[in-house]
Amino acid sequence: MMGTSPRRGALAQRAKKKKATQQTVRYANETEMGKRKKAQYVPKRGKRQGSIEKRVQEEEEGDTRFATEACIAKAVEHLIKSDPKLEPLLEQHGRDIPQALLPKTSSCPFHSLGKSICYQQLHIRAASTIFNRLVAQCGDAHGRLNATNIIQTDDETLRNVGLSRSKVQYLKSLSEHFESGAIDAATIGEMDATAMRQALLQVKGLGPWSVDMFSMFHLGHADCLPVSDLGVRKGMQKLYGLQKLPSKETMEDISAGWRPYRSVGSWLMWRVMT
Repeated sequence: MMGTSPRRGALAQRAKKKKATQQTVRYANETEMGKRKKAQYVPKRGKRQGSIEKRVQEEEEGDTRFATEACIAKAVEHLIKSDPKLEPLLEQHGRDIPQALLPKTSSCPFHSLGKSICYQQLHIRAASTIFNRLVAQCGDAHGRLNATNIIQTDDETLRNVGLSRSKVQYLKSLSEHFESGAIDAATIGEMDATAMRQALLQVKGLGPWSVDMFSMFHLGHADCLPVSDLGVRKGMQKLYGLQKLPSKETMEDISAGWRPYRSVGSWLMWRVMT
């Protein structure tokens, strides 16, 4: 029986040591990747994404708006199952959701949209003061902003309540769309979400953010994701440990499991920052 030569033994030891080193490096890499995934939780597209899209297609045939508190309860249950990170927020703030997201059936669509324009890029206290002056000047007997009154009011008078020149033009454009029937206050709540969005975006001064806010807080749409809202973006960044503010694509990935109740998830992102 032949013994192992010194040279062959040395080669074997070297190969064994190289293999052990490779395993250590691979383990370190996998560990680091795991840490990154944990720090930046963003669901990837793939088989799971496909299953989510299939489920969304099935669920879209059901409720698309929060008509009752029972719908809100269903949304809360869904979000706890689909994204455990939301559970502590839901436990803390869940009781406030119905008041915030149920449709405002007693409110006037024109009034809500006019308010959205007035509040753009202003501190809430200053915006409230200006809007109250506007309602006093152009409101109806019920204290609601009136399109006809705005059209009949000259620009200088509207400027005197505190509106910028551009916002005067935006309110005039909104008023003309309602007065002409291009936007019907009586049926806007019954419109398909896409058609409603397209109609409102024709109004000067109404961008995606304003339409999202109207959809969520006036119409009670259940599946809104306001990707341009800084508060929602900051909430996602903090809750999911992102190094920078999420892009639209990242926000859609994170919220994929929230469907068809992304309005609740978005509302919770504001709570993260408060």
